[in-house]
Amino acid sequence: MGALNQDHPELELYFLISEVIDGDMTTALTSHYFMPGGGDVTTAEQKDKLRHELEVFNAECDAIVAGMPEGLSTYDKYRYLAVVISLRTTYDYDSVGGTQIGTAYGAIEGGHSICQGYSRGFEYLCKKANLWCKTVSGESRNVSHAWNLVRLESGTYHVDVTWSDGYDIPPDGLDWFDYFMLTQDEILIDHDIEDGTVATGTHIDPPI
Repeated sequence: MGALNQDHPELELYFLISEVIDGDMTTALTSHYFMPGGGDVTTAEQKDKLRHELEVFNAECDAIVAGMPEGLSTYDKYRYLAVVISLRTTYDYDSVGGTQIGTAYGAIEGGHSICQGYSRGFEYLCKKANLWCKTVSGESRNVSHAWNLVRLESGTYHVDVTWSDGYDIPPDGLDWFDYFMLTQDEILIDHDIEDGTVATGTHIDPPI
């Protein structure tokens, strides 16, 4: 566990790899997202496979960030990464993506996500691009929900890529911006925030 965490500090934060403890000894790693069926990672071969999948995933994320056009404003950098998530994944109403649907891996590589996957995938790409981002937890339409908070010079804003991507809305359409760069008052119209997050920015008109 220690060596994997040292090489990949994102393990616990983004992929929820947990230790199986017997007394004072770690006997296995429980992986919910990479090993088939969510089994325990106990052998050297399985740990190598996990490490390899992480390296492949990180290389793919690095390529996404490297493909960002030069000269973009901070606003458009966030928009670029949100569009990447929108194009790479769809909301998994039927759980066809298995246990990966709530992870960054599921959103970026798996093609099927729920809100946790959308928000974790977006946050992960933002951090790769040196953009400030955090996940917000709350409710929307009386169900648990997760989205993101980002930072521009004018303050912080809510970004809900899940809802921007809903109903097959194309990312170049005006409706896509209904949940992109929202103020506190705008997000509270149909979201309830449970973790105390407050956006400080003022209204931004969509660029199209």
